[in-house]
Amino acid sequence: MLKPEYAYDIINGLPNVLSDKMLPMVKELRKLVEETGAPFIYDCAHTLDCAYILVQGIKKAQSSDVDKVVAALEAMETIDTIYGEGKWGGKDLGILNHLVISPYPFSRIVDGKAEDLFIKR
Repeated sequence: MLKPEYAYDIINGLPNVLSDKMLPMVKELRKLVEETGAPFIYDCAHTLDCAYILVQGIKKAQSSDVDKVVAALEAMETIDTIYGEGKWGGKDLGILNHLVISPYPFSRIVDGKAEDLFIKR
């Protein structure tokens, strides 16, 4: 979108989902999406993360019953995300303990190229 001379030191609040540092499941999804001719963008990866967390709750609950899945997820000390190990949070913000806090990669543009930056929370 930018001419390379203007694409310098721009912070991007989204992860570079095209990065080689993404976990294997993200790379596999990228390949599948790109085979359809569609671009692989953040929204593709974010959807995978949501589904991945739900699947973990279903497996732990050994049920698809919503109440059992919620109870199983709430009982988990840590949760795997597509960006690495996360944990549940939210109580400190005055809400339910339903906020996933995970290492979150974001990127910046330097010399017209994306540079990966990871934050461990």
